[in-house]
Amino acid sequence: MGSLTLFVGIEVAKDTLDVAVRPTAETWQVANEVTGIGALVAQLATMAPALVVLEATGGFEGPLLAALAEPRSPWCVRIHARSGPLLKP
Repeated sequence: MGSLTLFVGIEVAKDTLDVAVRPTAETWQVANEVTGIGALVAQLATMAPALVVLEATGGFEGPLLAALAEPRSPWCVRIHARSGPLLKP
């Protein structure tokens, strides 16, 4: 059986990072602080996802983005930010 190509989505909030993995449907949450970010990056390193997407709407993504941008990181990071009319119901 071949290995799965994994895709990770991270919802960035002031205090937490909510993580979801596709196609496995695995989810978890870590604190949006140094220790939580370190644990998340370590977990992602073992998973080797093809793509990590951040939904960063509040400006709290900086430390996570810096950690994910390490030169040895095997993934591509995309930032998805919604603004303006897209937030209206």
